[in-house]
Amino acid sequence: MELKFLGRGSAFNTALGNTSAWFIENKELFLIDCGSTVFSKLQKLNLLDNIKQINVFITHNHTDHIGSLGTLIEYAYFVKKVKVNIIVEERLKNIEFLKKILEYSGVTRDMYNLVFTKYINGKYKTFNQIDFIETVHVKNLDSYSLSFSTDSGIVYYSGDTCSTNYLEYLITSNKLIDKIYIETTINDLPSNVHLNINQLIALIPPCLKDKVFCMHLESEECIRRVLEEGFHVVGVEKSFAKKLKM
Repeated sequence: MELKFLGRGSAFNTALGNTSAWFIENKELFLIDCGSTVFSKLQKLNLLDNIKQINVFITHNHTDHIGSLGTLIEYAYFVKKVKVNIIVEERLKNIEFLKKILEYSGVTRDMYNLVFTKYINGKYKTFNQIDFIETVHVKNLDSYSLSFSTDSGIVYYSGDTCSTNYLEYLITSNKLIDKIYIETTINDLPSNVHLNINQLIALIPPCLKDKVFCMHLESEECIRRVLEEGFHVVGVEKSFAKKLKM
């Protein structure tokens, strides 16, 4: 399972766009997060053309992750005549808050569907099961990572988090890992709410480095450091990566 990206930037790195991933199966678009820059990028790339259903996973409710979700829902409802499926687990704590945010922005409850993961698990070829993993980001905000079970192994998508607990579990339990998509920063602050690259270096064994794809990056310097350490950067072509390493 390989994710494509509409953006790989941190919240304030607008040049790289808000971090958001996607894949398509049988004319269904699957989108992970829908930040402020995402809807315009979807239109620019014509990704909504020929799409019969839009499915969205939300990791948390910061605006760089849900900022254009309302616009996408309204566009799908009024223009494409379909309802966006927001995929959730029944236990998620942020569902009511997300519904309120959409309501306050003018998106009525009849414009979208809340679909529980139990109804989509086992339905698609790209992944067998999706799990939301509760994680740590900022105080008083419920945040989640995503774990896709596929025929090739686990595809882990960290969302925004300073925690490596679930990733440590995957590695130490010898789970078959297909890919690790993980947010990375070179900022090293006592109160860091993002994952510092030194934590990643300490955790990832050499045999897994080629499976790690870094995202939510704040600068070109951060990209260069990621590449120097032998990790991938989402959406960076090999020629550009080679140039940055020089």
